[in-house]
Parts: sequence; structure tokens; C-alpha cells
Amino acid sequence: MKKVNYLLLVMFAVVLISTSCEEDEQVMPKRENQITEEMLVGDNWVWVSFEFIEKTYESCDYDLYLIYDWTTLNLEFNELRVDMNSKCAWGEDEFNVISATYEIDDNLLIIADNAYVFEILSTYEEVENGTLILKWVEGYSSRLPIGGVHTLVNQ
Repeated sequence: MKKVNYLLLVMFAVVLISTSCEEDEQVMPKRENQITEEMLVGDNWVWVSFEFIEKTYESCDYDLYLIYDWTTLNLEFNELRVDMNSKCAWGEDEFNVISATYEIDDNLLIIADNAYVFEILSTYEEVENGTLILKWVEGYSSRLPIGGVHTLVNQ
């Protein structure tokens, strides 16, 4: 009986050692027709409109500019960085201009380590045909128009 108990104990120990509580990390395959960094590199995306608080803007709006930054948006991508600028400024004010790292992760365009985060609303086909639609989802400042949607075209 002692040998049977010992054998059962050894078998139980082997089962415990070979079974892990950790889940295997699964690599999610890229979705077919997912927008990638490569699709944007080398392109100059020029602002055409901005939808915010149930209104569409097709030019700089002074009243909106007084409250929010980045109400217009132009993007130029290279392999490592994106140049981002806003051509909307009045008087002594400077244009907003940055050059920062970026990545695309699960249809989010993340610029400057989460300082600017957009959801990519464009479909694969729209980007292929030269239209990029971005929705602000988070950022570093209360002056960012979170929820606003930029439409840009490839030039």
C-alpha cells in the first residue's frame, strides 16, 4: 500500500509540474486588409475637413481655434517618424508643428508615445484610394478636440 501511495504521489507531482497556470501567449494574426505603417509611408496627407460637436469645418475657424489645438491636421509619414502640423493660426500665434515617432496598433495611430492617439476610421480601400479618416481618442492636453474627426487626402 505504501508503494501505491508513493506511486500516486509521484504521478500527481508530474501532472502538477507539466501543467501550467499561465495561458500560452497567442500571436494574433493581422487582419486581412488591415491598415499598416507601410501604407502611409512616403505619403503627404492633407487636411480637408474636421467634424466636431455636430458641425463640419472646412477651413480654420477662429472661435474653435481659441478653445482647441489641432483643429486642422496635415501628416507626412516616413519609416520612423511622422511630421504633424496644423495650418490654423492667427496673429502672433505659431503653427503647431511636431516630428515624432508613431505606430499603428489595432487600428490606432499612436504618435509620440501616446501624446496623440487617433482611431483610424478609414477602411483599407479608402486609404488605398487616398482618404484617411482619423478620430481623436486621447492625448496629452485638455486643448485637444477629443472625439473630433479629421478627413485627410493623399497628395
